[in-house]
Amino acid sequence: MQPGESGKIPIKISTKKGAGPLSKSITVNTNITGADSTLHLTIKGEVWQPVQVTPPSAAFGRITSDQVTPDQQRKLTIINNIDGELKPTNVKSSSAAFKAELKPLEAGKKFELIVSMVPPLQEGNNTGKITIDTGLEEPATLEVPVYAFLTAPVDVTPTQLTLTSGRTAPMKRQFYIRSHDNKEFEVKNVQCTSDALKIEVTDMRGNKQTYQLIVDIPPDYAPAATGDQITFETSHPAQPKMTIPIMQKPDRGSPRVRSQLPPAAKPTGTFTGKSPQSQAKPVTIAPAEKKKADEMKPTDDSAKPHQDGPKKLTDN
Repeated sequence: MQPGESGKIPIKISTKKGAGPLSKSITVNTNITGADSTLHLTIKGEVWQPVQVTPPSAAFGRITSDQVTPDQQRKLTIINNIDGELKPTNVKSSSAAFKAELKPLEAGKKFELIVSMVPPLQEGNNTGKITIDTGLEEPATLEVPVYAFLTAPVDVTPTQLTLTSGRTAPMKRQFYIRSHDNKEFEVKNVQCTSDALKIEVTDMRGNKQTYQLIVDIPPDYAPAATGDQITFETSHPAQPKMTIPIMQKPDRGSPRVRSQLPPAAKPTGTFTGKSPQSQAKPVTIAPAEKKKADEMKPTDDSAKPHQDGPKKLTDN
């Protein structure tokens, strides 16, 4: 843009969600040198929705199965901010885990949306959407998100133990076993498929509702090819036995060693997941492949560099 000229900077702001005061900052970079090379713009205003839902979603949060009752409800307010009569109809839920009903508070202007859960819910995330026809030209339909997370009466976090190869020092990993229904329970008969790991369980608060499980991991430990696991029992009737899987991430450096062998030659030893420096077993070649490799070794005359001659094998 030349001196004296003007232009436009297109700016778009989504106002589909939320209401109330709005403030947004915009940075404009220019090729001007000095303190004025960057411009800071501020957009301020008041956002309102033609039909406003407060709060914008029905969130039940983290719950247990015994909390899924008709008494557990979320109440939202729907307000018509424009001319025209609001006539909400055709209330539907996209998920069988939730239902909703409308209660008029002020004819044509204000309604209460009551959302409740429908048991049984599946363990984990339960999400859905309540849709309502407004009877208005704009917006013709309202969409209200709804969700709940159903947790087991007793759970363990994190859910698994993942290790990396090439470790050079011992390490500890901590897990937490919690009761979410406020019932006391005991953790017993803790076992691991590997004798290399040492496990300790303590009652963190002395109330038999939260336990800490500490795993001592030596530097040379690698899980079995199919993975190891930690198992334990609880006295809670809804969760008698629990498992913590143990896995190890693949060593990204190992393919470089195999790539130096002839295509048909493959190591017969088992890769343990340790780094190349700590690998105890040598790489061996089957007899048939060794004979083929010997035939490929250069003679005295072929030791000189040339374009098409066989490559010398690297002894790894």
